[in-house]
Amino acid sequence: MSLKKLLAIFGFFFAVSSALAETEPATPNNIPPSYRYQTGQLVTDDTQAICDAVQVSSGMRGPATASVRESDKYLMCSMFWANGTTPYDTGYTYAPLPYCPSGTLVNGSCGVSYTCRDSSWTLSGQTCTRPDCDLGYDRNAEGQCVKDCTGKAGMGTTNAAYRFTGGTSTWSVSGCKVRCDVRVLTAYGGSGEKCTYTGASALPDDPSAEPLPPDPEKLPPEDPKDCLGQGQGYIQTSTGVKCVPSENAPEGQKPDSVESDKSKESGTPGQDGKPDPNAGDYKREDSTTTRNSDGSTTTTKKETLKGTPDGNGGITCPDGFTANGANCEKVTSTKQSTSDFCSENPKDPTCKGTQPSECDEYPDRLSCMDSGDAPEEGLLPESSVGPSMISPVNVGGGGSCPQGPPLPYGLGNMSFDGLCQLATGIRPIVLAMAWLSAGLILLGGFKEG
Repeated sequence: MSLKKLLAIFGFFFAVSSALAETEPATPNNIPPSYRYQTGQLVTDDTQAICDAVQVSSGMRGPATASVRESDKYLMCSMFWANGTTPYDTGYTYAPLPYCPSGTLVNGSCGVSYTCRDSSWTLSGQTCTRPDCDLGYDRNAEGQCVKDCTGKAGMGTTNAAYRFTGGTSTWSVSGCKVRCDVRVLTAYGGSGEKCTYTGASALPDDPSAEPLPPDPEKLPPEDPKDCLGQGQGYIQTSTGVKCVPSENAPEGQKPDSVESDKSKESGTPGQDGKPDPNAGDYKREDSTTTRNSDGSTTTTKKETLKGTPDGNGGITCPDGFTANGANCEKVTSTKQSTSDFCSENPKDPTCKGTQPSECDEYPDRLSCMDSGDAPEEGLLPESSVGPSMISPVNVGGGGSCPQGPPLPYGLGNMSFDGLCQLATGIRPIVLAMAWLSAGLILLGGFKEG
């Protein structure tokens, strides 16, 4: 191969390599000198050692404090007079002695160093180099490689729906920003539909979007219950069951309109043990939940409170309540989808026949059982217990006084006669106190019961 061809090949590869990299001159920076200080024969860059030496040689009191003035690098040593409490106002000042740890000091500088603008560049001598962006990407003002998305502005994305991360209004799809007109929350998290490209390039740290997998709720139904559980009706087709809006389904193939009522009272109990409607803290809540023909549920709640007399024959009510006689009332209405309502209230009668809940699968769970009603008063058995039911029991008492131990030196036996006579005398008192204690214990048990 001729020299001319070799040079041509070398020039080609040099041109290609140059096109795939960017270069720029590195930034020169003067290397500042270090500083020493001198007092007497001591020359060092240890500023505290200088000030300690000055404090000892001057007879001042410590501790000495060293500080370097940033404007001119002068060393300031502060300390106290001999009494140890009065600061030496002027202190001691020492001029800096510049030097270079390596190299020679020239015009106040120890040489020149070179740096690149950021970590994406590589320093080589006095030149900075970084790889060029991949094909189809451009360098933005921040020096980041971003995709050229201008030609996609207004175009729709390939996938119909996406799953997103982050709480912004735009996301990154394949390096380009998209905006979605419809945003919903599903079991997958944030998602969007009808997404279009904005024409802007996405940055590497922008929230990304991934194609959303099929939503289980949108899979073809296998049974009419799958449609009814979502508050929809259904029709039979040649391919099987198809869910349709409730108003488009024939009778018998749509959710029933079901209604349930609940009431709850609280406050000071009256003579019957129930909250007294005339008490000042009386409160009552009545709610009615209806499952509508369109599959939604409507809950109407009425709250009733006892009004506060205003001194003029009327009453005052809290905010949101309306006076009605001696009471304050507030009515609210909330509409929810059947699935949302029944997930919060699985035991409500309006939820029967909708999507299965844990109580449908495990009806014997304690939380799924009906609480039932408390027994009425007077149904429990009663009995009377008193001291007359206590029968005395003979535990014996015909013992004799024991013989005492023998005494030394043949002096006979120790006598317990005196103690036995004392025990015999106090026996009635001990028995009476025992009976009294037992009676008090028994009476205490009755009171607690």
